[in-house]
Amino acid sequence: MPRNGSGVAYKPAGTTAVTGTVIESAKYNSTIDDIYALLNEPTPIVAGGTGATSASAARTNLAVPGTETVNTFTATQKWAKGADVASASTLTLGDDGNYFDITGTTTITAIASKGVGTVVKLHFDGALTLTHNATDLVLPGGVSIRTAAGDEAEFVEYASGDWRCTNFQPAVTGYQTIISQPFGGAASITITDIGAFRLLRFSGSLHGTSVTQSIVVKLSSNNGSSFFSGATDYSRTILFRSNSTNGGAENATPGLELISSVASGQRGSFEATLSDFNVAGEKFMSGTASAVDALGNSVQVTGGRALNNAAVACNAIQLLPTAGTALNGYIHIEGVRA
Repeated sequence: MPRNGSGVAYKPAGTTAVTGTVIESAKYNSTIDDIYALLNEPTPIVAGGTGATSASAARTNLAVPGTETVNTFTATQKWAKGADVASASTLTLGDDGNYFDITGTTTITAIASKGVGTVVKLHFDGALTLTHNATDLVLPGGVSIRTAAGDEAEFVEYASGDWRCTNFQPAVTGYQTIISQPFGGAASITITDIGAFRLLRFSGSLHGTSVTQSIVVKLSSNNGSSFFSGATDYSRTILFRSNSTNGGAENATPGLELISSVASGQRGSFEATLSDFNVAGEKFMSGTASAVDALGNSVQVTGGRALNNAAVACNAIQLLPTAGTALNGYIHIEGVRA
C-alpha cells in the first residue's frame, strides 16, 4: 500500500472487492504485504507519527529539545502546588508539585532527597526554625532562620539529600516578635536559633523579690551550647541602675545589663536595643530604664551604653538574674532580620 507525495497511504486501484466476484490472490497478497510494511516503517508526522526510528530522531523531526539542548519556553510555565506538608526534622515533600505550604512549628534540619537539580518553593504557615547545616541545609549567611507566617523560601537540591536556600523572602520586614511572656519565676531564659536577626529590642519589667536583682543578657555564637561569660567579654556591663548612681564598674555577673539593683518591693521597667547581633564585630546596646518603690515613688530614670567584645556573629541569648534564683516580671523581645 503505497504513500503519496505527502506521505499519506492510499489504496491502489483495483483492490476494492466486488460482491459475487472472485478475490484475486495476487491483489490480496499485495495489499496485505503493503499493510505489514507500513506497520513496520516510521509513520510520517502527517499520519500521526514521528517519521523516525529513534527518540533522538523523533525529537529532531518534531523540533522538541532533548536533554542536551537548551529549553526555550515561549509561554507561561506553571508549577503545581502540592498538598500541605507538616514540618518535621527531615522535611519530606510530596511528588504532587514544586510549591508547598509548610504547616506546624517543628524545627527543620534537613529535606529528604527528591533528585539532584530539583527546585522547590516553600510557603511557611507559622513560626519555626530552619537550622543551618554546612552540607544538608545551607542557608543564606550560614545562619539559622526563624520563620514567620507568610515567609517564602526557594531551595535547590545541589547534591543527593543536600539542599541550598537560594532565596528567602520574609513576610515581615519590620520588627518581629521573638518572645513575649512573663518571667514566671524562671532561673534563666535561653533563646536559640535567632541568628537571622541583626537588631534586637528588649522591653519589660522586673519585680523585686527578697533580694536586690539585676538582669543581664549573655550572648552565644554556638546557638546556646555556651555563652560568653568571661570578665573581659563585656565592657561597661552596667547599662542601667535603679538608684541615683549612673554608670559603674564591671558587674559580678558578666553580661549586658538591662536593669540594675531592683530591691525587694520595687518594680523596674526597661527598654534597650542591641545592634549588629548576627554579624562579626562588637555589639552595641543602648536604652533607658526606671524603677519605682513600693510606695510609688520614682527612684531613677537613666540611660547608658554597653558593648560586647566578641568579634563573632551571635545566634542565641540568655537572660538571667545577678542574684537570687528566680526572675519575676515580663519580657518582650523582638528583632529585625537582616
